[in-house]
Amino acid sequence: MVRLLLLIAMAMPAGFASAAQEAVELHADIEPDVIYCDVQLGQNLDVLAATLKDGTQVTFSWTVKVYAVKPYWFDSEVASVRIEHQVVPDLVARRWTMTDLTTGIHRRTDSLDEAMTFLTRLQHFPVIDRSLLAPGRNYRLEIQLQEVKGEIERGWWARLWGSEQTTGTLVFSLP
Repeated sequence: MVRLLLLIAMAMPAGFASAAQEAVELHADIEPDVIYCDVQLGQNLDVLAATLKDGTQVTFSWTVKVYAVKPYWFDSEVASVRIEHQVVPDLVARRWTMTDLTTGIHRRTDSLDEAMTFLTRLQHFPVIDRSLLAPGRNYRLEIQLQEVKGEIERGWWARLWGSEQTTGTLVFSLP
């Protein structure tokens, strides 16, 4: 197993940037059959905690893409995966409902820290089957995070307003 680590300072969403300029850890695990990634936002997330404590639902949409790097032309997209995690506070019960909108699985917690971890971390997430990648070739793993406070707007016009975004990249090659 090959493990790549890149510690990068990203353009944090406006709300988080005001709290602190943070680093993001991005790992890629190249295992015999699948390439996995681990992503974690920085530890000082006071603005996110305050938002959830105020009763506002928060949704993080993670988009993970793999590109084949081409030296003299545009990189070609090999894979794209989107994961959406949402936390809905219940201020009366002092609980948070965590929902993976991709699968529809949800659970509740009494811990704000657990709810924040659910939003801000992807652990051992399968990105692409290794058989789809050629050995010795360079690839770029790109992570994009969109944060939405409140209800998610699904219409085509939602792209015009946009949302707070964070991006990061990691370049790797297969042995």
